[in-house]
Amino acid sequence: MLTNLRIPAKLILSFGTVILLAMLMSAIALYNNFQIKSEWDQFEQVTLSKRSAVTSAVIGLGNGVHHFKNFILRGGDYDKKFLADMDQIDRIAGLYTETNSVSDKEAALLDSIRAGTRDYREAMQQLIRLRAANTAIAEMDHAIKGADKPLGAALDQLIAINTEKSAEASHVFDEKLSDARREILLVSVVIVLVALMLTYTIIRLISTPVKEVVRAAKELAGGNLSVAIESTSRDEMGEMLDAVRNTAHTFSNVMGEIEYCGRY
Repeated sequence: MLTNLRIPAKLILSFGTVILLAMLMSAIALYNNFQIKSEWDQFEQVTLSKRSAVTSAVIGLGNGVHHFKNFILRGGDYDKKFLADMDQIDRIAGLYTETNSVSDKEAALLDSIRAGTRDYREAMQQLIRLRAANTAIAEMDHAIKGADKPLGAALDQLIAINTEKSAEASHVFDEKLSDARREILLVSVVIVLVALMLTYTIIRLISTPVKEVVRAAKELAGGNLSVAIESTSRDEMGEMLDAVRNTAHTFSNVMGEIEYCGRY
């Protein structure tokens, strides 16, 4: 088919093909970028939000333990500060649930956290009664010792789950990036191979007739007016070969007439 095209059409077809392949590579890169960004947004919205919530809950528990112990030692309004810390943890557990991406194990741990804040509040109420009865600090501490442990254990397990999910998500992103790089590399190799193939084909389609013209010209210069000239293309080079063939044929006829006239 290329042999029937004009040279400008061949060049346009070749460069157009390379440009289309380059556009294809750009489209693939953009698509992969969009996919990765979409998954990252989901990861940021869900996994990171959940991990941030758990971290805030751990900080809230730390503050609650601090205020709980201060109430044992000093009394004052530390009980109110403690209750505010427990309310904060419950709110965070609610926000965690609202991500709509909670596994059964996470749901069970969230129930344990709510139960832990309830039990810890009850421990504070017990502490308030003991303090009102002027109970010794050592006795109060012994009576409610370890009240924060179930809540802390549930939060630790929730942190472990989120750490594992973050690692899994990071691994998925690494695989996505590797796949994207492989696809771009593959398309790049294909573009280079196609460009080389088209370049070779165009050069061959142009250089072969040129070589045929040079060969025919040398034959004509050597006096061989019956030189055979082959032409298979229909472009400008094919037309030039036809012209050389016609010229050789015309010279041959002229020389034949001259030779004929010389005899008679």
